[in-house]
Amino acid sequence: MSITNYDQAWSMVHFLAHGDDGKYTQAFESYMRLVGRGRPSEVAWNSIFGSNTAAFEKQWRAWWTNLPDDPTSELYARATVATLTSFLTRAADQQQSFDSFDDFDKAAESGTLKCGDAEWLPLSLLNNALRDLAHRQESGEKFSFPSGPGRHPPEIIDQTIDGLRIIGDGDIRNGRVSQVTVRIVGQKHPATQPAKANSTIQTAGRDATGVASR
Repeated sequence: MSITNYDQAWSMVHFLAHGDDGKYTQAFESYMRLVGRGRPSEVAWNSIFGSNTAAFEKQWRAWWTNLPDDPTSELYARATVATLTSFLTRAADQQQSFDSFDDFDKAAESGTLKCGDAEWLPLSLLNNALRDLAHRQESGEKFSFPSGPGRHPPEIIDQTIDGLRIIGDGDIRNGRVSQVTVRIVGQKHPATQPAKANSTIQTAGRDATGVASR
């Protein structure tokens, strides 16, 4: 994939995950499920979003051009928290729990996270999120669970160095992951420079696949 196509795909994923207050996330989840079950990407896309690419491009461009001047670090953080929360929620759906975020991180790094076939997500999403996680931890951000094992719903908190708490919540209904939401609590410290995000991170799926920003 060329750099141009990569950047375009990255921007589309973030639009579908975060655009218009999560308007497109359920449709994006359906698309990812179809791809995960072997449906060709173009066929899956047309069945969910339709073939009117001009209308999609109009909404996509409008969202990106109206973002604030420096949204990148916060968007990356939200994407990373969303992706990690998505995999945590899928593990919880398979009755896999962790005593701490560090234990979850170790399981993710070792490839031992559980995920049902119907809840499949590309492993590359997790790997990219783990790379950005490591970068953020080195920069001083703190990732944690809000309480002990068996949380309902599964939740991850990213305490940023500029005073924000980025919180990802997973929701399981009827034995399936219904959605993952991301919210931001607090205000930035005005004198603090945000951590530089890892430019390789990309997300997809609702969590990506189920991210609803609020």
